Amino acid sequence: AVAELAAAMRSSLRRPSSALASVLHDLVPREGPFLMQAAKTMSGLHQGHVGGEAGAPAQADTVQCVVNAAVGKVKIPQLAWASCPSGHAWARHAAFFQTYVSFRARRGDPGLVEDLCSLLGSLQRQPKSEVEDHVLFIEILAGTLRAARRWPEKELRALWSALGPVAAEELRTAEEENIRSWQFLLGYALSGVSRRLRPKGTEPTEGAAVLRLTSFLVGSIQNGGAPLSLQSVGTGDGEASSHAHANRLRLLQVLLVSLRRKRAAVSDEVRVEVLRGIVPALQEGVSHPYKQVHEESAKAIVAALLAGVDEHEVLRALRAWVQQRARDLSPVVHSASADSSVSVACEGLVYCFIHGLLGRRLMGLALESAELLLGAASAEDHELRALASLALGCLGQSHQRGWEPVPLAKTLAGLCSVPSAASAAQRARRLEAAASLVCAGTMRHHFVLHAAEKGEGLRLCREALLALLQERRVEVRSAGQSALVPLLGLDGVEACAQQVRAFAALGPGDSVDTAVHGLGAMLLAAGSLGVPPWLGGVVEALARVGKRPEAKKEVEHIVQTFLKQQQESRDLWRRCQARLTTSQMDLLRSRQGTLSYYA
Repeated sequence: AVAELAAAMRSSLRRPSSALASVLHDLVPREGPFLMQAAKTMSGLHQGHVGGEAGAPAQADTVQCVVNAAVGKVKIPQLAWASCPSGHAWARHAAFFQTYVSFRARRGDPGLVEDLCSLLGSLQRQPKSEVEDHVLFIEILAGTLRAARRWPEKELRALWSALGPVAAEELRTAEEENIRSWQFLLGYALSGVSRRLRPKGTEPTEGAAVLRLTSFLVGSIQNGGAPLSLQSVGTGDGEASSHAHANRLRLLQVLLVSLRRKRAAVSDEVRVEVLRGIVPALQEGVSHPYKQVHEESAKAIVAALLAGVDEHEVLRALRAWVQQRARDLSPVVHSASADSSVSVACEGLVYCFIHGLLGRRLMGLALESAELLLGAASAEDHELRALASLALGCLGQSHQRGWEPVPLAKTLAGLCSVPSAASAAQRARRLEAAASLVCAGTMRHHFVLHAAEKGEGLRLCREALLALLQERRVEVRSAGQSALVPLLGLDGVEACAQQVRAFAALGPGDSVDTAVHGLGAMLLAAGSLGVPPWLGGVVEALARVGKRPEAKKEVEHIVQTFLKQQQESRDLWRRCQARLTTSQMDLLRSRQGTLSYYA
């Protein structure tokens, strides 16, 4: 019945001269009791979908929230909001109230805003245990804002003057799990339930409604129409204030994502004005000591950078700020203590890169700021190191379309250098992270690096990893070895055999570590390739190098790793035994050590 009545009113709005429009003009009541009765009926439809007795938390059903359908495929997965409970009912009810408000506004009912204010006020005063009433509050407000998106400025001002205080109080008292409801509201108010495949070239502007809604979110609409400005939260404002600020940031993320869709009704000037009002607070919030504030600020910065106005000075300045901030923090983050302001500020920037890279955006900006991520990966703060490792993993898998092959290779190879002020432990951690990043980046761009300038880029990356095999600390040499394994495995049979001979040809001044870990990388690559023809040469060369006392332990560890890899599968182990000669198998057994897993 709700859907049928909404469809009838929508049809009359589209065809105001039709017979149906004339009937509904006289049939739909003008009094507030009809709206109250409709709200009471729809609140009952939520029973069994949201909450239960004693205010049990809402349970999401299998229906995807209308926001995802309205906004489209969200390009930033970590900014996606979860499915709302009873998604179909939410959309239908919001659509009904949108049509009802549009119908009465078209008819010119003077008591419309007063009726809405009275209904929303009564719902807002209900106990939080009455979950369905607060869900209905969101549906009514969402439909009202969607219906009023093209109203004149004077009517919008009157609407927000009446509904703004009630909505602000409802948002202020909203619990953590109810923020999803407000995210639904924003998505619906900005995008509705349908999207035209081809937007109209000319539409009535919605800029004033978007700015009013943004002002409400940042809290400036209650200040007598003050300029749009998101106030940053101070360090002494307490957890309650920071929690409210984080909730505002979560809602602003939805608003920014919804505004990404280009439509004639929302101009770039509106997007720019929104960004101008919130970017300064986001920049301060990234360095806030509370985790929920700097993480949500980082998400909002990512959404702002993807707002679709890249050529405007606001976003150019924001991008330059991120780059400069990364340059400023890179030299000092490795020596900063875990609770210092430097570590906190760095953590906020790392969150920016994580969320941007997870959405396959900001790849170039992240690579330009790789020094910051490597510095964070070697920092004293273990939580910061974990976040930086995640960001570096995402960066390594990102396609750098804006880079030429050789400059990209030079940039990757240059990451294997270490600041002179770093300690031995920090140097080791940084080089381990750099080895993983160079390996992932080289494999991701292997084709273009191999094809450009006779493989010059591939040679640069491989030489940078080979240089790590000469490092003093064994964990760095092992990281370089692991990074070389997939790269060496891509060579042909003759190239691999030649590489084995090059590692085995030890001169008087050559590094034994390079030979040991280079041959170890070849051995592990051979194990991954299903025992290629050149495996026997690797075994023999590794056995000769293992006769040296300084290389004995590392050779035993490499052989044990290889045997463990082969013996995971009976068929693979039989193939290995069939491909190797008896003498080569004896060499493997002799170099596996006496205290190994296979003894």
